[in-house]
Amino acid sequence: MSNYEGKIISCKDICFAYDGMPVLSHISFDVMDGECLAFMGPNGCGKSTLFKIINGLAFPELGTYQFKGKSIDRKTLDDATFAKVFHQQVGFIFQNSDLQLFCSNVREELEFGPVQMGLAKEDIERRVGDVAAMLSLESLLDRAPYHLSGGEKKRVAIGCILTMNPQVLILDEPLAGLDEQSQKWLLGFLQSLKKSGKTIIFATHDRDLANSLADRILTIDSNHRLLGEMH
Repeated sequence: MSNYEGKIISCKDICFAYDGMPVLSHISFDVMDGECLAFMGPNGCGKSTLFKIINGLAFPELGTYQFKGKSIDRKTLDDATFAKVFHQQVGFIFQNSDLQLFCSNVREELEFGPVQMGLAKEDIERRVGDVAAMLSLESLLDRAPYHLSGGEKKRVAIGCILTMNPQVLILDEPLAGLDEQSQKWLLGFLQSLKKSGKTIIFATHDRDLANSLADRILTIDSNHRLLGEMH
C-alpha cells in the first residue's frame, strides 16, 4: 500500500445506482487512521451500499475510493495479491451474522480467515486461542453456529474478522437483534478496540451508540446525500 500519511480511507464524489435509481449521490469523506466514524440515516439511504464499496464488494459508478492512498476498483482488485492484502486489512461484520457463518463449528469459523491467509498451523492456533479468550468463546468452539444465540453468533462473527487482525473494522448495525446484555457487552468491546487504535466505521440508528462511541457522526439523508457532520 502507498504512503497514506494517516488518511486511511478517502471517498470522493461517490455515486451509485441500482437499475437507474440513485442509492448514493456525490458522497465525499475521509477517515483517519485510528478514528471511529458513525454513519446514520433512514433505511434505504445507502449506508449498506457504501459499506460494500469500502470493502471492495461493489464499485462506484462515479467518483473514487482510495485505501491508504491506493485506488480500490475492479482493476486493482483483479490483482489477486493486492486483493488478498486489502481484504486482510478491512474487516466487514454484516448486520445479520447468519450471512457470515457457514462452517460446521465455531473453531472452523475462526480458523477460516487465517487459513486463507496461508498462515502456519501454529499461528492459526494461536490466533484462534487469543480471539476465543478475548470474546469468551472457548466453551463454544465445538458448537455448530446455527445452535448459538444471537449474541453468541455476533461474537463469533466478530471473532472471524479479528483472527485476521484487520486495521479497519466495519460494522453494519452492530446492535441489531441483540438483547440488552449483549448490546452492553458489544459497546464495551468496541470501546476497547477503539482505545487499542483500531479504525472503526459503523452504521446505526441508535443515537446513544453513535454519541458514546464515534469521534464523528456522518448522516446520509433520504436523497442519498451526505449532510453536515457532528462531533
